[in-house]
Amino acid sequence: MSNTEKTGAHYHCEIMLKDHEGRLRTLEEDGRVMKQEIEDTNVRVDKTNERFDEMSQRFMRLENTIMSENRDTRTTINNVLDKQWEIINQREVEKTKQRERENTARDETRHYWFETLTQVFSKGGIVFIVIIVLLKVLFNVDLTSLLGM
Repeated sequence: MSNTEKTGAHYHCEIMLKDHEGRLRTLEEDGRVMKQEIEDTNVRVDKTNERFDEMSQRFMRLENTIMSENRDTRTTINNVLDKQWEIINQREVEKTKQRERENTARDETRHYWFETLTQVFSKGGIVFIVIIVLLKVLFNVDLTSLLGM
């Protein structure tokens, strides 16, 4: 091989070497850029995970608050319903007592009239009234002085 051929081959190798070096630099730069992008992506993923964890915690607190409020609301509603039933039952008891008082008053009135009529129509009571009326009508006798009235 001649020197020129060596120089040409050598030149060709140098060009290939420089071309490889350029490609290697480009690949290394691309690798650094990709590495930086991966690190940036990992940072974003970490931040997203942190936000997700925070949202999960907030959701759990909200769920617990809702459950607690629901329990309190049910307790309040049950207390109100119990009081309403108590009032309804008391009202029914009062209505029953009122009916009993009315029945007792009606029975006492009936008993009073029965006793009065029994006394008037029994034991000569009616006869006494008829005699008084006859004496007043027939003989015009003032019976108030006789009876002490």
